[in-house]
Amino acid sequence: RDIYKDKPFILLINPAHVQVNDGYLKEKESLNYLYVPGIINGNLQKIIISWANENNITTIDVLPKIKDEDNLDVFYKIDFHYTPKGNKIVADEIYNELKKEGL
Repeated sequence: RDIYKDKPFILLINPAHVQVNDGYLKEKESLNYLYVPGIINGNLQKIIISWANENNITTIDVLPKIKDEDNLDVFYKIDFHYTPKGNKIVADEIYNELKKEGL
């Protein structure tokens, strides 16, 4: 941040797949993963966003936008990385923020 003082810095907050849709839990169970309810609850994201706000760092929290999609095709079911649809949603959010910043 100190090196690039004249450049915008945006912190992207990515949700865990189970924060988006509980249906991903069934996929995890089929792969023999153990999921402990309540561990992935968004508290860490809230702490990071609060810290960023205190330090005047712009954040993009994509959870609300991805959750609006209300489906199971924003993450791959095997490794829970974004699918092309998930990546498009995230890229659009980044683009919109950059546009808002005048970039």
